Amino acid sequence: MTQLGEQLRETYLSSDSTRRRELTRQRHDLVRSLVRVACDRAAGGRRVTPATTERLTETLDAALVDPAAAQLLRSGQLTSALRRVGFGVVDENGDPVGFAPIGPRVVRRVAPPRKSPTSTTTRRLPAKAGHSPVDHTLKQRRAGQRKRRDEAQADYTLAAAEHEQAGHVLDAHQHRIADLEADLVRLNDQLEQTRQTLREARKQTRRLERAFHQAARNAAAVRKRFDTEEQRLTAME
Repeated sequence: MTQLGEQLRETYLSSDSTRRRELTRQRHDLVRSLVRVACDRAAGGRRVTPATTERLTETLDAALVDPAAAQLLRSGQLTSALRRVGFGVVDENGDPVGFAPIGPRVVRRVAPPRKSPTSTTTRRLPAKAGHSPVDHTLKQRRAGQRKRRDEAQADYTLAAAEHEQAGHVLDAHQHRIADLEADLVRLNDQLEQTRQTLREARKQTRRLERAFHQAARNAAAVRKRFDTEEQRLTAME
């Protein structure tokens, strides 16, 4: 289950929709299989209600798409069912669970603190009686460079936050697409099963119609024979 979850999450970051649909089908098959095994093992000592089965299905589904949920499930310390929503995982009460998001994270680099001009480690030029035009120009350039650096740092921080938020939105959207694709696969399967049931029902209808017509012919033949015997009996009397 862990390996399938990792492979499925990798497809969210790629454009391989065919592989994603294949893994999504495997995901639903695996969840159904695990739920069936759990219900079979619990049936001997405890009644498994439909609500319990539904919560177990939601928990396994959340563990397949969220690595932190999978880790908590493997720990054996899960005290409440889990359910995946658009932007994360919640418990059965609907409260958010403190799991790390699946979306890509942005590692922010913090610039080292600027040393104070009064620091003893700051290099000082030899004191002079006055300031030359060169010193004044250099000071202005340094001030301008510091301003540009601070502006770039602020822009980077904002861009990193926007990137992280966009990653969360993209992750939720990809999960939504995967769910819709899984629903499409499930509905197609149900449609094919319904068509097969309809074909069998039509075959059965044709068999019953043939049997009905045969029974009608038999009844007519018996009625004819009865009328003949009745006429013969009347003639004898």
